Formats: sequence, C-alpha cells, structure tokens
Amino acid sequence: MPIRLLAVLLLLAGPALAQTIRLDAAFDARRLSDVEQRYLQSALAFEGDYVALIDGAWGRGSQGALERWAAREARGGRATWRAVGALVRRWEAERDAAGWVQVWHDEERLGHQLPQGLLRVTESDRELRYVSPDGGLVILYRLDRDLPLALHDEFRADARAGVDTYRTQSADRLITAGQMRGGRHAYVRSDRSGARWATHVVLSDDANRGRLRVIAGSFSRRNVPPAELQPGGALAALLDDVAPEAGPSLPPRRSEPSGDLGRDLVEMALETLLQRALDRALGDDGPAAPLREPEPEPVAEPLRARVGTGFYVNTTDVVAAEALLRGCGGEVRTAEGRAARVVLRDEEAGVAVLSLPGRSEAWLPVAVRGASEGQRIEAVFARSGSADLRAGRVTRVSGGGGLLRHDVAAGDRSLGAPLLGDRSRVVGVTLPRADGRAGRTDRALNGAALSDLLRDAGVVHGTRRAPPAADDPAAAIVRLQCG
Repeated sequence: MPIRLLAVLLLLAGPALAQTIRLDAAFDARRLSDVEQRYLQSALAFEGDYVALIDGAWGRGSQGALERWAAREARGGRATWRAVGALVRRWEAERDAAGWVQVWHDEERLGHQLPQGLLRVTESDRELRYVSPDGGLVILYRLDRDLPLALHDEFRADARAGVDTYRTQSADRLITAGQMRGGRHAYVRSDRSGARWATHVVLSDDANRGRLRVIAGSFSRRNVPPAELQPGGALAALLDDVAPEAGPSLPPRRSEPSGDLGRDLVEMALETLLQRALDRALGDDGPAAPLREPEPEPVAEPLRARVGTGFYVNTTDVVAAEALLRGCGGEVRTAEGRAARVVLRDEEAGVAVLSLPGRSEAWLPVAVRGASEGQRIEAVFARSGSADLRAGRVTRVSGGGGLLRHDVAAGDRSLGAPLLGDRSRVVGVTLPRADGRAGRTDRALNGAALSDLLRDAGVVHGTRRAPPAADDPAAAIVRLQCG
C-alpha cells in the first residue's frame, strides 16, 4: 500500500501564522514550545532512550534519543514528524492509562511528574506512601530534620555485586541509585528545604521502570506547567487534528532499549537497589502484595457467526469479532458488497481487524483505560440499513485476558459491536458467550486490551476524541457478513 503524503497544520506563533509540514519530513524541535519539548522528553524517558533531565531544553541528547527510538521503532527508521506522531500516541496512551499529573510541594519548592491514577496512597505522621495495585511501583515521600544519610548509605552498601551505585551530592541535594539483588530499580533523592530535608524514594520492578525514569528525570525546583499536550500545538495536531490513517505496521514497542544506560545517568536512577534495603526502607509490611489472578474464563469452542458488526478505528481499518471470520471461513464483506482484507486475527482475544476499500470520515477512539465496574455504556449494533443503540452497564471487569461482563441485551448476530463510554470512546468489543453457545452474549474484550492489541500490531487508532464526522457513532459502524 503506497504511503500517503499527509500534511499537518502546525500553529507556530498564533492562529494567523501557520505552516504546512509533511509528516515524512524530518522532525524540527524548533516548532515546539518548552512544554511540548518536556512532553517529548518524558515520552522518550518512558521508552528508555532519554536518560537526562526532563527540562524542556532540546539539545543533542534529546535529538539523539529521538533518533535512537525512531531507528528501532518507527517505520523507515527516521526521526520524522510521522515517527513523532507514533511516539506521542504511545505516551498519551500511557498518560491516560496511568493518570499522570504534575505535583508540586509548595513548602519544599520541589515538583515532579507522578502517575497518580495508578497509585493508592496511605499517610502516616512521617511519610506518604504511594503503591500501585500490583506492588510494582512504590514511592515514599518523607520529611526529616537532618539529612537521612544512613538511608542513602544503606541502599549504597546493599548494591548488587559488580554494579556500581550512582551518587551525586551538593550542599542542598543528595541522590543515590544502584541495583538490588532482588531486581528492583530505584531512585533515592533528598532535597534541603529550609531546616528540613524532603526525601523521595522511588522503587519499581521491570514493568514499571519507564515510569520510574519519568518521575526521576522530572524533578525540578521550578514550579513548571504540566508536560501535556497544548491545544493548538504541533504535538496535539499530530494526535487530534489528523484522522488516523492505515499504513505499514509499526513494530511492537520493546520494554527496554539495548545497550548499557548506566554510564549515561545524570540525575536519574536507571539501576536497581537490593531487596533487603527496600524491605528496611519500607518497614516490615513492605509494598502491597500482588493481586490474585482472576479465575480463568471457561474454555469453549467459539461461536461461528455469519453476521456481525464492525467499527472503524481509523480511516480504513475496522475491528470485528474473530468469530465472524471463523464462521465465514475468512471471507468477509460489507452488506454493500465491499470485500474485507484481514489485517489481524487474534483467536485468543476474540477480535480481528479488517481493512475495507475506500476511506471513512468517521471512526471511533479507543479508551486506553478501558471500562470500570458499574460504568454506564452504550452499544451500537449494525442492523439491515440502520444501527441500533442500546444502553447498559459493566457488571464485572477481570484482569486476566482483559475481559469484562455487561448487561446490554445483545444477541450473537451483533458480535463485534463497540461498547461506548464517555466521548464515544470504545471501552469494549462484544464477544461470544463464554460457553460458546448461540444466544445473548454478555462478554466483551476490554478497551484497554484492545488498544494494546492494536498498538502492538501497528494498527493506528485514536485514543482521545473522534472526528466531527463521528458525532453520530453510528456513522463509524458497518454491517459485516460472509463474503
């Protein structure tokens, strides 16, 4: 499929001054504000390519990080505006899923970024403790009258054999980092605030290492505005003002970059500290225990549907139930006779992605947080010549497999229909019954799992808002049948 040459209107100095930039042109950081540059540095820190301060000063280090990311992850391996758009979509999905905010300790005159939506907080006389549900990310914030040098020394002394800890110290700051035998990553920072010392201890497992990098790199003595997309800015234009276009797939995102990052640390902890030090730092109770895995869904032969619903997630690609492909022997078309090409088929998840001829002006964004229990939802089913909108609620959300239950009255002829939450964002896709029988279905793939699936397969999709053409969600719905 030939690569489309798209243009994005980027507002430079105001509404009166605009310049058209091709998405395949080389990225130019001079088009960005300081806030947008911090946003991109945050995205690159999360990916593991940027290992310096997130300060909005775009220099050779920032540009080199972007070029390394693009060489590894982007189509063509070049740091183009198109590649930056893909990076922005990834980071915005993480920001939405983890609820990132900019926090500011007013008395201590110190701020940093925090994935607040991911964390549970408890407070005692001495400290604040933030813990993710799985215990993979722990943040302690405490105030001490004196510099807690013993805490830093304990982490340093218990470093993993053969790996040097990182230590930097000045009159009003002490930072320590190293590697723990237990495999945890950490950043320990104490800042003088008048007669007191404010200490942050950030600890993570491998899965949360990117979040640790963003937190550690974002510490600042200046009360800076949140590093988020700015309305009318270049990065927001890449995400919101350009309808997703189908094209060659991006490779799945790697959790860690190659190479040794430890020697490049500036004020970040990219290594880990010993589990024994973690236990002593947190106390006997330690971080929250991992949540129990939910009971697996019953395994049954999937329903072989012959009619179903699909919905556009970009201008050419439609999400549908895999059961439809199974029932149609892989040959599917629209009710008007347009033949579909299979882009992705995932029997385990129960969904497929089909490419249809032509271009749709309407598509639906996918909510990267998915659905929550008790959430009100609306389902849009394709009927002969019309669409049927039905309301209901999410009755249960399970972690394993990204499944949810709902009480929307939906028959198996409506498989693949989107379940919509706020702002017409897809929070689920209807699937066959767990027992594999025909009849009313109450299962769906959670929107968060769908977004991950599309992202890993390189299927471009929006996550924030639909285009004006999709003000009526039915405009993005298509009836599918065997071809």
